Amino acid sequence: MSSFIYPTLPGLTLEQVRKYEWKTLTSEADSGVMTTVARRKYPILHWEHTYEVLRRNAATDELQSIIGLYNALQGQYDTFLFTDPEFNTITAGAQATQYGNFGTGDGATLVFQLVATFQVSGGPGQAEIIQNLNGTPILYDNGVTISAANYAIGATGIVTFGVGHAPASGHALTWSGSWYYRCRFEEDAIVWKKIGFANYWSATVKLRSVKL
Repeated sequence: MSSFIYPTLPGLTLEQVRKYEWKTLTSEADSGVMTTVARRKYPILHWEHTYEVLRRNAATDELQSIIGLYNALQGQYDTFLFTDPEFNTITAGAQATQYGNFGTGDGATLVFQLVATFQVSGGPGQAEIIQNLNGTPILYDNGVTISAANYAIGATGIVTFGVGHAPASGHALTWSGSWYYRCRFEEDAIVWKKIGFANYWSATVKLRSVKL
């Protein structure tokens, strides 16, 4: 896995694509009754970025910055880090409670996975797995900051509390902080189009999240 970060570039069209993908096993009886089984706990996300203008000049070489990344990763072969502009941070306070609940203590469990939920306050939602942190998060037990000495966070967002520090039964565990999505390009071939005689280019780039 690379540590490259997908560049934030101007020139995007107004219409962008952000898609959630689930995996459901379905079976329909002759009567029309359908049985469904959810095969995936967390969704895979897809993004489609259409760049109307990528400049290439001595001062600003947006084209080479993204082609360089694409070729360094050999298309779909390797992964990179991506900041989703719509959902990448949970702040302290009410937002941590609404979007950052990652478990409930039972007095014994020591290991929890960081998750975040894209939803409106009080509305429905399903957690997304958070595996690539951007900076150091803050964890809370019933709204009270947990000492960082009481837990460790692994490379894939797994929180492990030390012996004797299991969250108490019924206590809500929340967090605040920022994250990346680990992604890969969806295609092994991307068409880069030059616009007229100017040194401007256009392209559509598709990404998908990767579960570690």
